[in-house]
Amino acid sequence: MRRKFFALAVLVAAASAAVYEFGTNSRVGLQRRECQSAADCNNRGTCSSIGQCDCNDGYAGFKCRSVCRGTTFHANGTVNVLCSGHGTCSQSLGGRCRCTSGYIGNDCGTALPTPTPLSSPSAGESTASSVTLNWPAPTNENEGGQSTFQGTTYQVEGCVKSSGCDSGGLSQAVVNGFAEDGSMAQSMRGRAVAAVPTLGSTASSSNWQVVCVTSGRGCNATGLQEGTLYVFCVRAKFNRGSFGNCSALLEQATQARVPSYETNTPIVNGSVTSTSIRVDFVPPRDIGGGSVNAAVKQYKVEFKKSSLSSWSEQEAPEDATSLTLSGLDVFTSYDIRIYARNVAGYGDPSSVVTQKTAGACGNSVIESGSLGNGLSYSEACDGGFCCTGSCALADSSACSGHGTCANGTACSCQSGYVGAQCQHSGATLCSGHGTVNGDLSCSCENGYYGTSCSITANDCMEVKASVPGGTSSGIYYIHAGGSTPHRVYCDQTTQGGGWTMCTTDNDRVRISSELSGGTYGSDGYRADCRNVEFNAVMYINHDSSNAAAVFHRESSTALKYGTTNYNVVGSTYGKWAAMTGSSTLFDYQLLICDASWMYTGLFMSGIHPSGSSPCYKSCNGWCNDGTSPYFRYNGDFSPETGALNGVAFNENGHRQLTSKLVSVGVRKNTVCSSGQYHDGTQCVACGCSGTGSTSTTCNVQTGACSCKNGYYGRTCSITPTDCVDVRDTVPGGKTSGSYYVHQNSAIFQVYCNQDDDGGGWTMCSTDNFRVRLQSELSGGTYGSDGYRADCRNIPFNAVLYIN
Repeated sequence: MRRKFFALAVLVAAASAAVYEFGTNSRVGLQRRECQSAADCNNRGTCSSIGQCDCNDGYAGFKCRSVCRGTTFHANGTVNVLCSGHGTCSQSLGGRCRCTSGYIGNDCGTALPTPTPLSSPSAGESTASSVTLNWPAPTNENEGGQSTFQGTTYQVEGCVKSSGCDSGGLSQAVVNGFAEDGSMAQSMRGRAVAAVPTLGSTASSSNWQVVCVTSGRGCNATGLQEGTLYVFCVRAKFNRGSFGNCSALLEQATQARVPSYETNTPIVNGSVTSTSIRVDFVPPRDIGGGSVNAAVKQYKVEFKKSSLSSWSEQEAPEDATSLTLSGLDVFTSYDIRIYARNVAGYGDPSSVVTQKTAGACGNSVIESGSLGNGLSYSEACDGGFCCTGSCALADSSACSGHGTCANGTACSCQSGYVGAQCQHSGATLCSGHGTVNGDLSCSCENGYYGTSCSITANDCMEVKASVPGGTSSGIYYIHAGGSTPHRVYCDQTTQGGGWTMCTTDNDRVRISSELSGGTYGSDGYRADCRNVEFNAVMYINHDSSNAAAVFHRESSTALKYGTTNYNVVGSTYGKWAAMTGSSTLFDYQLLICDASWMYTGLFMSGIHPSGSSPCYKSCNGWCNDGTSPYFRYNGDFSPETGALNGVAFNENGHRQLTSKLVSVGVRKNTVCSSGQYHDGTQCVACGCSGTGSTSTTCNVQTGACSCKNGYYGRTCSITPTDCVDVRDTVPGGKTSGSYYVHQNSAIFQVYCNQDDDGGGWTMCSTDNFRVRLQSELSGGTYGSDGYRADCRNIPFNAVLYIN
């Protein structure tokens, strides 16, 4: 006798019942529906396309049966007062009110007390990156019915003084948003959260940020900038109430480091006479002062005769670049060292340089010998026209052997040498990569930077870190992979800067052969990025207000496409994550396409599922992916579909598109310390959920935390309750497969069917005989005899059978 599978399910608004017979391996799944027409909603709402009631104002609950608490109606049936005028009606809570801040009760009719403003907070210990704050309780903490609303919560807000800080702190709308969930508090180096100032306040309210939310009366503001003046205020709220106004303001600065010279020494450039020495200042290796105040304000010089132990001091005017020491003894050695001052004061001195003053003609003393630092002095005679302070006629040692003593007054230097005694050449002052100017400055060759042309960079991140002025966007020359210096555009402002921009076009690109030319941001710009190491890619849409999308490689190992890594399958470069500008519900893959049939350049797209497995694309096979976001240049031709013209930016590109002007750049991210990841702009804390993650560390590139079963998302904070939740909230959850869901405080595994009838089906059983739904709750493989999942607490109003 043939066995038939029998299952019983309740279908909402079913007109008739039917018995279905199935053969071997029949499967059952559940989905939620509520209505088929407005009548099913008691004519108090409309029935949506997915079979759920959208209730009119004032009504809520299943089929709109409930009237919202504290609500009155006009004679024509429209709402007069909703939730006592202090809240909104919650559909999910069956007509109970969701009260605005400051009110409670099912009808929001009870007002809560508001704390009085606090006096100014006080500052405890201050370091270069943190300030400890303390404050008193509000004066009315034990008044006004506090026995009913025990507990006080405090919110500390801060602002960089130089950015402009009004006296009100954050806007009230933002304050109340933080009041509901203290977890939203960020460190001071996070992004600003006060985007909408209150009416009448200045735009500076957007510069306030939340430092901490706590029930104690103190917190440590961390992640601050060195040597910076901050403004702080504190506001309080009683339990279930609203935050009050800001306290009186406290101004407190973080500490700043003084400059440190390490081994740098001052320069004596040859302006030496018998009674004076000119000292040119060299910036210290570590300027100190913090990123905001990183600048040398002033220098001072200490000097002494080399034979003595006591130092004299002379301070240069502010912003001076040199200082001449006068009134010195003739033909005498002096020890010289310099100090630099920033906002924190003077630091340690430089190394000591020894310099001898020149001799004096006409003093009846023949003075000769080394003056130090490449300078020498000799006299063929003393007294008369033939002698000068630094060279003598017919003296073979004059002018350092690189010039002649002309007319008994000064050296005439050979080509390539400069200085009072021709002692400096391009090879020594300019590291062999520049020419010396008359003022002893260097004119550097392309690709060499700094006062001595000794600084080089392999990419725009190194330009930003090392090249003087390299924090500004513009054209620079780099030595990627040890290559001859070549021209690139460096974007130093978008998403933290350091981007080496490779192409700008509205059609196709040949990145292996089109290596230079054009103007960045205009059609046809090209730069040679073949040997630039990268683990991040950025796309800029110039036709859409320069919108940016950034992707990080899951592996922190940098790659480069060189001369051979073209047209390989997407799995070659591993998974990538969208950091900004595109959906985070997809994993991504990178293709580097450069062939006569596909000139898409750096081509980023989502990883499209093939059944329960990911499908990695190739340049001529795109997995029939008509769902995920694409970022590519003109696809020209694909064997799957034919013409795939146009440029894709954050849209599905498995079709013909319009042209767009798009630029593509690459970057090798800074390696973050443990417990941090690079968010596209800077290193920030991982923020892994203490409940859902297995560790406080995360992937340094993407920020992905290691999640326990049943927890999903970057921080492991997504907890789906059924396969509809999986489909709509879990990254990658649109793919059919096994997932963990939460019901009645339990976490268990189910199979989610995301392919049939829109997906969202929680599959309960597979069998060819009988099932015991109350006791057979797990086991087996979906699609095979014996598969079970615990569907007892999954709410449903639709049933799916699969034969």
